[in-house]
Amino acid sequence: MRPTDRVLLIMERPEHKRFYINTLPPMGLLSIASYLEKRHISADIVDYNVEDVNMDFKEYQFIGFSVYLSNIERSLRRIKSAKKINPCAKIIIGGPSCIANPEHFMQNKDIDAICFCEGEEALYEYIVSKDKTGIKGFLIKDSDVWMNTGERDWIKNLDALPFPSLNKVRLNKYDLSIRKTKPISSIITSRGCPYSCIFCFHSLGKQWRACSSERVVEEIEWQVNRFGVKELCIYDDNFTLDVNRAKDICDLIIKKKIKVKFQLRNAIRADKIDYDLCEKMHKAGVWLLGVSPETGSERTLKNIRKEINLDDVTKVVRQCKEIGLATFSCFMIGFPFETLKDVQDTIRYAVNLNTDIMQCSRVVPFPHTELFKYTKPVHEINIEIEKDKGLFYGIYGEVEYKKSILTQSDFKKLIKELYRKYYLKPSRIFKLIRLLQPNLLARLFLYSVSTGNL
Repeated sequence: MRPTDRVLLIMERPEHKRFYINTLPPMGLLSIASYLEKRHISADIVDYNVEDVNMDFKEYQFIGFSVYLSNIERSLRRIKSAKKINPCAKIIIGGPSCIANPEHFMQNKDIDAICFCEGEEALYEYIVSKDKTGIKGFLIKDSDVWMNTGERDWIKNLDALPFPSLNKVRLNKYDLSIRKTKPISSIITSRGCPYSCIFCFHSLGKQWRACSSERVVEEIEWQVNRFGVKELCIYDDNFTLDVNRAKDICDLIIKKKIKVKFQLRNAIRADKIDYDLCEKMHKAGVWLLGVSPETGSERTLKNIRKEINLDDVTKVVRQCKEIGLATFSCFMIGFPFETLKDVQDTIRYAVNLNTDIMQCSRVVPFPHTELFKYTKPVHEINIEIEKDKGLFYGIYGEVEYKKSILTQSDFKKLIKELYRKYYLKPSRIFKLIRLLQPNLLARLFLYSVSTGNL
């Protein structure tokens, strides 16, 4: 690599910004940047979620984009602009949407490489290697012909990765609508999920890999002392998969007397937590614990292969209330095999579960998941779809299943019914007033109205 080579990493904002009121530091890009800079490669980061800057693309030899479901359109427009300004720059894309369906982006003439694996080691090798077709984990364009370089092994030793380059973003610009304090940041202590839910494309693989408890607490302490972080959102898919490791992390935080609040709104598995861990979490600073039963229907639960017991979820929520932990529950409505009774069971269960905060999402079938097999191909749908949306049309409301018991219109109405039954009662409103700051509560209310959930 030449000493003058520079790398620019970009996180584009969503096309429909009003649907996304939460922002956290782009830890994936920050981890890649720190990995590159540790190897003496200069890497700049722009996160258009929190800033709008005009970058001089001519300064960079490599420009990487993190692409996810809601920012595909804007990312592709930015890519076109960057390539026009600097035709010699190599444009590399990665992120969740590239892992879910990398082939979708092969039609774009401005993209040089598509990374469908973890980015740290892969992007470094792409930058320094002369023969790029020998690097695993990519779709690489060579003379307008795309080549799949093969699957790449997941990074096993996460402790060997440097801390993310938080110095490259303005931390005070990030915020969540559900929090206790600021500045707020996030941390990922493990990667991968060994379970087989039919709606998940396993963006970080099925092999669960975790940082050691010592490494986790070291990064927590670093974020708190170096950047003044007062609240951390733990964004693991399975933070408590190893219950003893989770307890060790809590014990170390307590022992070191680290003053920071935590939330696990990304949720834990109800079968991978016990009362002792709940207590330790509370003492360590956790104020919000998420659970994701996804459904309140035993039949749907079996069909989506969640492999949990609803009684376990109810038990965890009850234990949290006894200890003083606030709770957050996540549900999904819109599976093609759901009957009206199934959805009514979910509504009833969600209301009776009585967590402090509840969120319900419409099901989005991702490419390369078992659920996606239920959908009609785009060309069979009688609507106009822009090319850039391609197979990711679900988020925009046009998804159609080959066969579905309920219609998409039914699902939307039932989601609204759940929100209204859950939140539009005095006891729930008073609970939220006690739990959240007035400005955050007002923001959530306006968001719910603008998105049609209330």
